[in-house]
Amino acid sequence: MSARFKIGNATELDTTRAETELASAQADSDAVAVRRASLQNALAVLLGESAPDFALAPATVDLPPPTVPAGLPSDLLERRPDVAAAERSLAAANARIGVAKAAFFPAISLTGGAGFESSATHTLFQADSRIWSIGPSLYLPIFQGGRNRANLERSRAAYDESVATFRQQVLVAFREVQDALTATRLLAEQSGAQSQALRSAERSAALAQIRYEAGYVSYLDVIDAQRTALATERASVQLDAERLNTSVALIKALGGGWHRAIGPVASVP
Repeated sequence: MSARFKIGNATELDTTRAETELASAQADSDAVAVRRASLQNALAVLLGESAPDFALAPATVDLPPPTVPAGLPSDLLERRPDVAAAERSLAAANARIGVAKAAFFPAISLTGGAGFESSATHTLFQADSRIWSIGPSLYLPIFQGGRNRANLERSRAAYDESVATFRQQVLVAFREVQDALTATRLLAEQSGAQSQALRSAERSAALAQIRYEAGYVSYLDVIDAQRTALATERASVQLDAERLNTSVALIKALGGGWHRAIGPVASVP
């Protein structure tokens, strides 16, 4: 544009507008570079390497989201740590009910014993203070019935709470899976419309440049068309990243993807 201005084929206004757009694009590029450097350093930490020594060459990534197979079984959710922890807590609470019930039954000790029983220290070793217990002894929880009933009720209440917690955790798991599946479908539809918008924006920018060079429009039309094309392209890239993030969210919600322990339901491309 500066060369065109020097030979009189462009106005100073067109030149300053072009320079403004160029500076803005460079500023956006620098911001992206800062973000990329931060993510690169994070990857270095995950890989156990030193950030200054780790480098990831820039490259165009064309990675489509994985295809989600149909008919995913619900038992995949059992692998989720939160669901598994809630299930184990439920099993433990159920076992504690059995322990609380067992406290109502008599306990028999089969071992004998010998010792001293006295209310005064100076008579502790007298003959009538010495007691012997030979053979089994019987423990009857007659006077602990109130406490045992309270323990049983508490164990049952804890079990009911564990049931509610487990049910809530399963509902959360199903909701997260459904959210990810719905987002996957809607984002795929949005991606198709966004691709069409990008093609139209790029075509508009090319036509605006042709019309400007032919003298039919001002350079402002070219700048507007190029700005629209750039914004559309950035939106397309962000949408692609969102689709990949949604795929990761679905894999996480399923407890590690759609693979069974004994074999894959479907392979991830």
